[in-house]
Amino acid sequence: MDILDTFEPKINSRPTEELLEIAGSPEKWEPEAVVLAQQELTKRNIKPVKIEMAGYLAKKRQRIEDYKKANEGYNFHKPIETLFIILFAWEHKKDGYYRKARQQKRFRLFILLSIIIYLIYIIVKATLL
Repeated sequence: MDILDTFEPKINSRPTEELLEIAGSPEKWEPEAVVLAQQELTKRNIKPVKIEMAGYLAKKRQRIEDYKKANEGYNFHKPIETLFIILFAWEHKKDGYYRKARQQKRFRLFILLSIIIYLIYIIVKATLL
């Protein structure tokens, strides 16, 4: 079965390293692209062991990226932007940012308690006047 190379740039014009990346991480690419990349690698006499190694390395890179993402925390170089994200972003845990999700819970609790304390202060001050 021949698959038409409708990708841009064409699969057969891509460098070998990129073809190895496509063949090594099929979950990130369309199935047709993976088949074409494997066919092109075979035409270029690339050994199957090298293709398997590319898959292993792609999985290892993905695990490293997932680990970095899971342990990434907030930085306050842009405090307004960070505060906005803390208050209005809801997908951290779903997106794999586990540390940010934990920090977000704590920050929100702190902000809520601060608001409550401030409101109590205003009410007590108003009643004493």
